[in-house]
Amino acid sequence: MFRKKKGNTKEKKTVTKKPVEINNQQRLILGSFITLLGIFSLISFISYFFSANNDQSVLNDFKDKSVEADNLLSKLGAFIGDLFIKETFGVSSIIIISLIIISGIF
Repeated sequence: MFRKKKGNTKEKKTVTKKPVEINNQQRLILGSFITLLGIFSLISFISYFFSANNDQSVLNDFKDKSVEADNLLSKLGAFIGDLFIKETFGVSSIIIISLIIISGIF
């Protein structure tokens, strides 16, 4: 019923991508950024354990500048702590952040 067309055999070209190479300066900058992000998140999580009850009302009024949070990293720290610890991963988020810090160091 259907016949193959002869003569239109096209070879598929395989494209190989070169791996991304990072020099020492870029590795240092990326590792420093990841480590600092992890340290700030860890401070936010630890502070969230002590100020979670007081910061619940702050999360509702996030854009209101007159309301202050008890978290060490202010409203952003309260939001990050609430997002990771209460809403998603729980206490195991400290393990995840410590792995991120370790990967930033090495």
